[in-house]
Amino acid sequence: MHIHSFKLILPSLLGATKEGDKNDPKYHLLAVKDFTSWNPHDNEGGVKKRLQYGMDNVSLAVMESINASCADCPAAAKLATKMLYQTQVFINELCSWAY
Repeated sequence: MHIHSFKLILPSLLGATKEGDKNDPKYHLLAVKDFTSWNPHDNEGGVKKRLQYGMDNVSLAVMESINASCADCPAAAKLATKMLYQTQVFINELCSWAY
């Protein structure tokens, strides 16, 4: 369930296109066609900002879900929490690397 949550948010952000955009096979991440699409340096837009904001939002919801659904199984809660933290680390590294 928790893995599925992240499968929804990341591909939708990285693969999002504007209405009317043509699907071009040379771009593996459709939303990131150039550096400006990733980070326009305006501190408001870009895929990077949406990805960081989306990760913050979904992390709280997933943590609450872990606590509620794994209350009776501490081992499962520990595993799910570790998966959540590793996902956050990955997103932070991706956003730091691709400045």
